Amino acid sequence: MPKINQNDLLKNILQGIKSGHHKYKFMSGIDQFYRAPEYFLTCQIADAIRMTENCTVSLEENIKGVVDEAAIKAVGNVRKGLRKDGRADITVRWNGNPFAIIEVKHPLYSVTKDFRKDIERIRDLLHTNGRTDGSFELGALAYWIGSDAPKNRDASPKERIERKANELKRKAEELVNNNCKVEMKIEIQVEEDNWAWGAGVLVLRPC
Repeated sequence: MPKINQNDLLKNILQGIKSGHHKYKFMSGIDQFYRAPEYFLTCQIADAIRMTENCTVSLEENIKGVVDEAAIKAVGNVRKGLRKDGRADITVRWNGNPFAIIEVKHPLYSVTKDFRKDIERIRDLLHTNGRTDGSFELGALAYWIGSDAPKNRDASPKERIERKANELKRKAEELVNNNCKVEMKIEIQVEEDNWAWGAGVLVLRPC
């Protein structure tokens, strides 16, 4: 079976975020997606990912079980991000084997404690995976971000979102500390009433 096309996977993650925004607006009758529960967005992303050829998805899997399934064996001390009995929001599989984990944050406007934990978890998973020839090839943190018209610092809602997205990327790069490569993808929609929102994903790959 051909491997998952990573570009298609990332495109579908972004599509899931955008679809979630529009679907919640249709369901609720108001354009306030920041009020939607995070799990709603997780399900929309998972549904879109499933459209990627040759992949399957699951939700809320125990991280220890996924690590074991990917044939990742700790070398020396267990890295901090893998110690706790947490769950991965979305696990993507290829040919039955774990291929990627996706963590979801909604809404995300700045670096938070949970943001740090998720980036550290993905970092430590990919680092340990690389040392033991596991099946994971990438991890990602997907998020929705919005902005009203800025009052002073930024010239427009779009510029404000771009600045905040770049701040998130810089913090992720700081947290991975050369253990992974970090890539940012974001698509921004500017609305008529002077506000904007974006679908973003930070992609972590082994160095």
